[in-house]
Amino acid sequence: MSDIAHKMGLKSALLLIFALLSTLMQAQLPARGYPQASESRLMQTQWQYTYTTHAESNTIIHKADKDYRHYLFLKFDGSLQTYLHGRILHGTWALNAEKNQIRYEFRRLSWWHIVEHTDNLLVLEYVLANGAAYRYHFVPLSELESQVFERSAFDLPDVIVVRDPKAQPKERYRYRNTTDAAGKRPQTLAGARREARRQAKLARNPPQKEAEFLQIELVGGGFVAGMDRVYKNNLVIKTNGQVIKEYHTELQGYTISRRTISRKMLEDLVAYIESKKFFEMPPTFGCLSGDCQERMQRPPRPIALRIAVTRGQIRKLVSIPIWDGRGVQHSPIPYPPALDSIVRTIENVALY
Repeated sequence: MSDIAHKMGLKSALLLIFALLSTLMQAQLPARGYPQASESRLMQTQWQYTYTTHAESNTIIHKADKDYRHYLFLKFDGSLQTYLHGRILHGTWALNAEKNQIRYEFRRLSWWHIVEHTDNLLVLEYVLANGAAYRYHFVPLSELESQVFERSAFDLPDVIVVRDPKAQPKERYRYRNTTDAAGKRPQTLAGARREARRQAKLARNPPQKEAEFLQIELVGGGFVAGMDRVYKNNLVIKTNGQVIKEYHTELQGYTISRRTISRKMLEDLVAYIESKKFFEMPPTFGCLSGDCQERMQRPPRPIALRIAVTRGQIRKLVSIPIWDGRGVQHSPIPYPPALDSIVRTIENVALY
């Protein structure tokens, strides 16, 4: 009996030790955490779904082939376009208060954890009730594929009209065989068309009030560094929606790109900038601290960033002596974080 009791006591002790070790190991396992995403870096970006993985084992459970087309367009105004197998679905997107979840309704799911977000990768995760987690991987959408999304008339290419070679030019000059009731002179078909166009023009509504003048400018930023000296880095969005990007360096030479955005997108962009209290900001954020002064004297030389927004008769210009694009947390100048969102949104709108 004593041997049996001894063995049972030893077994109970081993079970107790195993339970304690299991508890300790579980306590040391890292809790599932998600990094904070930058809302401004997500605005006006387009993504292409590539594959899905099981989070725990990192095994691929689904992969998009050439016929599987699932794209996202996260617009700066909070609207969302989803392209799925030839259909465009409309919705909205937003980040939660902690900036680590995105609201994106897809397959009966509304909120997704943001596992990773860079300029070249977006990983979204959803967790089932049983604790199993799955991750959707996205990459930036190519410029060619981005044409599937709906565009306004401003974004559509110009249409070139080609004359039909089978048309008979002489038909334009044939006279009518009859006169009207007022006994007017016979009229050519070309003249009749001109008269019809004139009458249609007269019947139109009075011209609308001229649209308010809007213009956005981004000039400078970055550093004069290395052998490839930067001479010009300008971005202008004109009141007619034309976007002009100029870039000139010593080695790469001069490049210029042009595109056009819709009037509504421009108005929404200016309204977004105004909502960030841009027109209430001081005209410049000075370099006052010792660290900032030391950085101004140390090569490579910083290039000041100037942001100008014109709305009607109001023009607001804000300048920052040092701007490297990494955000206020890395800057020696304590400017408002809203400026990061404004600059990033302007650049993203100009890109897409």
